[in-house]
Amino acid sequence: MIESDFAMNLKRKVYQTAVCTMLLALPLSAQAVNSKSKFGITVTECQFDYDSENFCSDRRMRAFAKVMNERQPNFVNGLILYIYHSNHSVINGLNSSYRMVVIDKQKRTVSPFYWAFNAADVPVNGKGEYLEFKFNTQSNRFCFKGNIEAYRNAYLYADMDNKQGFCFTYKGQSGNYAGFDWFEK
Repeated sequence: MIESDFAMNLKRKVYQTAVCTMLLALPLSAQAVNSKSKFGITVTECQFDYDSENFCSDRRMRAFAKVMNERQPNFVNGLILYIYHSNHSVINGLNSSYRMVVIDKQKRTVSPFYWAFNAADVPVNGKGEYLEFKFNTQSNRFCFKGNIEAYRNAYLYADMDNKQGFCFTYKGQSGNYAGFDWFEK
């Protein structure tokens, strides 16, 4: 059976349309793979590139769900900033790294913060502490005194000129920074 030119062209166009549709859908499906829903919550980012912290492990997700259900908001817009010890940064036998997530109780979402926090090499306040977090329900700013760590992005408190620490402004939940802008210098 010999197909007409019209039928062959129509088949080609249908095939091309199907291939284009599949290729366009690839980035959408790749984004969705990096989030996970379980235990009644959705973690918006499971892992950052070159980062060993898995925010979507069952252990982490259970802890996030517990915090969401038991804690009151401690940040602006009814959000919870949850800061916890990371399992992946041990120096001299001590767990020295902290991570943070933004928890939205209404949306039941957990958005990991890009940076990891470590104690500074020098005291950061008059109490002699090497680590300090400042935030409250009345402001959209989160400030930290200590060292910041992320792949190819390490910033030391000792190198800062003003010693005010690293401050981030919350703009709303989106992007790799859990809704925060890049820190202010």
